[in-house]
Amino acid sequence: PITPRTGTKLSFPIRTDTPEDVKIENSLGSSRCIWRKVDYANEEAVDFSVDAAVVSRFDITEAWDMDAADYMFGFPMGYRLGRFSARLRLWHLTSHLGDEIISREQREPIRYHKDELALGFAYDWTPEIRTYVDAGFGIYIGTPNKRWRAQCGAEWVGHVFWSGDPRTYIAVDIKWRQETDWDTAITIQSGFFLVQGEDRYKAGLRVFLETYFGRAAQTQFPEERNLYWAAGLAAGF
Repeated sequence: PITPRTGTKLSFPIRTDTPEDVKIENSLGSSRCIWRKVDYANEEAVDFSVDAAVVSRFDITEAWDMDAADYMFGFPMGYRLGRFSARLRLWHLTSHLGDEIISREQREPIRYHKDELALGFAYDWTPEIRTYVDAGFGIYIGTPNKRWRAQCGAEWVGHVFWSGDPRTYIAVDIKWRQETDWDTAITIQSGFFLVQGEDRYKAGLRVFLETYFGRAAQTQFPEERNLYWAAGLAAGF
């Protein structure tokens, strides 16, 4: 849910036993490769990139007040050999609570910041199906933070209604954080993915529907449980 991308999504609460508002989440970010070496004969490649993003959540019901914003930047190094790929990433995340919600709810902001070293692995079972696992350790953390995080997921990208672009996709992501007592957070997203050429990992545009349940992805609200569906679009550059 919190990753370098540029896009927007409108989320509607599903749970009805507690008052929840309609939210809009805007993100501005990108990941750029700055060095790459490819051995096409052996299907081997290595690259080094830089990525950054800010992800902000706004409460439409409360006159578009900003709830919070997460800021991140990182330096991932990727490696691929055939169907197998790996990524080592050193990155920083910091979070800030919106002034309006502080004033309205008398809420104290969490001094959230983390420098994390993460290692992930992925495998392409077919040209359409990929699975991955990822884990991170906070090498420098703030007072409310805990060090460990784990994540896994699967995705399918292919053709259903037509042979060309845009392609159809469905993806499931499962995440656990030590600071939320290892509560399971699940994101299910499906939609259309438009890319140029045959490489699904190139920059593209996604139009999607999404459902999420678990502790809030925004790190200022570790006690908040979200259950919503959303519609949005996102672009990679």
